[in-house]
Formats: sequence, structure tokens, C-alpha cells
Amino acid sequence: MSLQIVILPRGWVMVGDCTECTDKLVMKNASVIRRWGATGGLPQLANEGPQSGTKLDGKCEMEFPISSVIAQLKCNGKVWKGY
Repeated sequence: MSLQIVILPRGWVMVGDCTECTDKLVMKNASVIRRWGATGGLPQLANEGPQSGTKLDGKCEMEFPISSVIAQLKCNGKVWKGY
């Protein structure tokens, strides 16, 4: 399991603890990133964690087909600790 930002179709961007299971991606403690709040885009969020303008929705467990994943960015777990 690793903390990742996942880009999905129709503009959905999620962050959570990801595990690949056969043909699906399971995200625990998943939140929609409603507002990035970063001047450097998603790579800045992945590397530096939530910014002052970042807005995350509540947490849940989600799963979706691996084929629906557009991109995955590994996050620096230390700066995301306690998000």
C-alpha cells in the first residue's frame, strides 16, 4: 500500500492509500482533491503535501478498474502524514 494521487476520468482527482488487486485499484482513506491550492500543480502536492489553499473532501474506501486510471503520482508520505 502506498499513498498516491490518482487521476481518473471526468476530472476526478483522488488521494489515498492504494493497493492494486488483480484488475482494480483499491484506495483506503481516499479523499477527492476538490481544490489543488498549489502553484506547481499535482507534482507539488505529491512532493510537498497539502497547501494552504488545498481542499480535500471526507475520507472513504473506494475501488475502481485499473483501466480507468489516467495517471498515478506517488506521494511523499512524511508531508502527507495526518492529512
